[in-house]
Amino acid sequence: MCKWCKKHGAGGKWYLNAKNYTDELAREIGAEEYLTVLWKNFERIYVQRHFGISAKGLKYKLQLPIIGKFLKWYTEYKIHREKNLNAKDGDGHFGQVIPLEEAKLILGLAGENEGGIVRVKCVCRKMNRNIDEYNCLAFGVLAEVASRIPRYIPETGVEKLDYDQALTFVEEMNARGRVHTVWFEPVPFIGGLCSCDYPSCTGLRMRRDFDLNVVYKAEYVAMVEYDLCVGCKTCVTRCQFGALNFSDSMGKAYISQERCFGCGLCKDVCPEGAITLVPREELPGLKGEY
Repeated sequence: MCKWCKKHGAGGKWYLNAKNYTDELAREIGAEEYLTVLWKNFERIYVQRHFGISAKGLKYKLQLPIIGKFLKWYTEYKIHREKNLNAKDGDGHFGQVIPLEEAKLILGLAGENEGGIVRVKCVCRKMNRNIDEYNCLAFGVLAEVASRIPRYIPETGVEKLDYDQALTFVEEMNARGRVHTVWFEPVPFIGGLCSCDYPSCTGLRMRRDFDLNVVYKAEYVAMVEYDLCVGCKTCVTRCQFGALNFSDSMGKAYISQERCFGCGLCKDVCPEGAITLVPREELPGLKGEY
């Protein structure tokens, strides 16, 4: 269980705590004002600057022995802070990878609040690749804020979804190989569920390219049951984290548990049911490694 689950999960996972989706919580922490500023400044936060630090040469800076350690600490400090937030820098905005099964549970929690569930353009995909694609869901207060920022909504306006429509949507995204991520906006309010990919997703890019904990690994790790694997390679192209390969010597799929983010995309396409998700905390070598 990650530290955010212990702090904001009410004894469980932070993204399955119904309180974190409520309009009452959003009002209490000023989420509407925060989200309005955050969404209007995405380009600045993730392209021009990374949480207050110049993006120019950032990878090189992070590799420097002393300066790099300080920059990583400072950036993650800002990402994870819960008070005195600067929305223009994206303070308090981070997420976690989740498998499809838990994405479905989230939809049930999110749909109970006033703003409901709406489908919006993927901010990252538009910003990074200038592609308009409506592969993100916004909840509650964020759903209302998104309707006032035209460049991130469908031409016909924000598309409101009921539970069944949202369920169909995440299943379709999963079939297309999109990784599901859930987001604090800001801590501990949960405002969105994204279904994106690397390198389109800025959060995944910052984690993979810069080793910054903008997105945490899932609570699970994928494992292959070799007795069931027939070596069909169906799963191999699904991994976006470099964790899954095909072993010619064994004639079977092989998963590096250290690299695995636990998204479950490989599991979902295995025709033999040879891949399972195991709780990260049950594996001694990976316990606490998110």
